[in-house]
Amino acid sequence: MSMEKIPGETIGLTIQLINKRRFRATVGFIIIVVIENIVNQATMITLAETLPSYNWLFLIIKETTAYTLAGVFYNLGKLLLIVPLSRLSDKIGRKKALLFSFTFSISSLVIIYFARSIEIVYLGRLFFGANSFVGVVTALIDDYYPEKSRGKPLGYMSAAMLVGFLGGSVLGPIIFLTFGTNYSFLFLDGIMLISFANVIISINDHPNWLRKEKRKLSDSEKALLKQLSRDPRFIGSVIINFFANMTFLGSGIYWNYIILSHFNVSNDIAGLWFLPPLVADFLTYIFVPILFKKRINDVILYACIAGIPASIILIFKPDLVLFTLSGVIFGILNSAVIQANDTLSLNFVPKVIKGTAIGILKFFTIGAATAGPLLFGLIGDFLGTFIPLIGFPLMLVVVGTVYWILVYQKIKKK
Repeated sequence: MSMEKIPGETIGLTIQLINKRRFRATVGFIIIVVIENIVNQATMITLAETLPSYNWLFLIIKETTAYTLAGVFYNLGKLLLIVPLSRLSDKIGRKKALLFSFTFSISSLVIIYFARSIEIVYLGRLFFGANSFVGVVTALIDDYYPEKSRGKPLGYMSAAMLVGFLGGSVLGPIIFLTFGTNYSFLFLDGIMLISFANVIISINDHPNWLRKEKRKLSDSEKALLKQLSRDPRFIGSVIINFFANMTFLGSGIYWNYIILSHFNVSNDIAGLWFLPPLVADFLTYIFVPILFKKRINDVILYACIAGIPASIILIFKPDLVLFTLSGVIFGILNSAVIQANDTLSLNFVPKVIKGTAIGILKFFTIGAATAGPLLFGLIGDFLGTFIPLIGFPLMLVVVGTVYWILVYQKIKKK
């Protein structure tokens, strides 16, 4: 009698264990993403007060570019290690890989604390980006969530990034004002230790993670992936993903510098000026899928068309209020493009290779985050402080054209 019940009881216990671990892992990776973005944004706010212009070989690196390069090295670290860390997690487990990745973050802030040259600061930023836990967290989601349910935790990640960025924008100036330049980095390192402890407490590998991750693409899946790489809709989505995120993520670092340095906003109220664009971006991510659920195909076109009259704001020389207003307007349009593209880009991808397609898009997103800050910094230094704002309407023109030719007409035909 008992022999017949044991298998059922074992299965029940296994499901219960997996559900419990999935919940804790979900809470855990949300905390990871929030803390990482808080610390990163607060670090950048502190660096805005410290990074000078300097000579490099035969070039004069001005202050805006010097600052945005701190963002470039951060994203370069992510770009370099996102794949190796993800593969390492296949061998040693997600938890151990995450703990290993956070040693980069913790050591990075120590490096910046002791830095006596700008090159060492950049090395610290490279180390901070090298935590590159996104690939490991994505693998963790793949372990615990079935194919049909993965959209929700991926959405949690995006929301957590915005919450963290918002928190860092508000807390960064307060931390800098309270602890001063150097000690702010040590305080932020303490926050990173909380995230390290969170991994120990919250994250547990799926009982079958090793067996799950040995799976490789079959010949039929490789054929589908090759076919997808030639699909104009996916090519268009990748191009839109790159240009929209390059503008969005590049402008974020540029925004810090202009608010703190060009407008000389005092640190105790600087966070308030970051709030309007960030809250607008956050609400856009929430309401676009709700308001345009049945018309998501048209959102990118709507955003690009709206960018034409919105660009009139660029004619005026911006003061702090006008600069913030332009950030709200173009931030909403940019966020709408990214949100709609993220949704549409996977609608026509076969389920069996959807995870691979997400990985491709994430790789290009990090590439865009690496190129964007440098581009905004160089344009700001050599063409004028507010010239980078032109990047928003130009991006919308490029995105609108690509979307119309490669994606929209193909979707309508289907």
